[in-house]
Amino acid sequence: MKPFRLGHSWRVNAKIDDVFYFVSHIGTWPSWWPQIVSVMTSRPGDGVVEIGDSATMWAKSLLPYTLEWDTTVVEIAEPRMIRVKGHVKLAGQTGSQDKRQDFRLSGDISFELFEEGGLVKVVNRQAMTPETPVSTLFRPLYSAVFKFNHWYAMRNGLPGLKLACAKRSEAVLTKTQTH
Repeated sequence: MKPFRLGHSWRVNAKIDDVFYFVSHIGTWPSWWPQIVSVMTSRPGDGVVEIGDSATMWAKSLLPYTLEWDTTVVEIAEPRMIRVKGHVKLAGQTGSQDKRQDFRLSGDISFELFEEGGLVKVVNRQAMTPETPVSTLFRPLYSAVFKFNHWYAMRNGLPGLKLACAKRSEAVLTKTQTH
């Protein structure tokens, strides 16, 4: 079955190491990304992210569904790229308060970082394949909904990422000046 392809890019005025830290440490996401409600990681703490690390995160949507993501790191090239295998369950209302409809997808999710003109460009790519068949009649509708929600979530994550990077850089600078 053909995957849904999503993508977005951010430009951040920060050090690439700081941007990579926040993008790769999924446990930090609720602190700076409003759409991410909570995260449980396989290894708590601030340590190095490694292949095999996993996390479950819950995200809210502008649309009437929530997303539950299970991710496992499959490739990492610090500070340039992280790729995870993801399984996502979209759970939403079907019109009746008593009925919930789940839709599941799985695939690759990557964040690639590039230094461009004093900024860090973060490119997110997702290729998510439905685990159950999608009617060709409804596929364009699903695609439009997923793209809109992805755009909304990514747009709302950027200001928090910029602020988190600025605070991290300031904390490092302050720590260096006091020693």
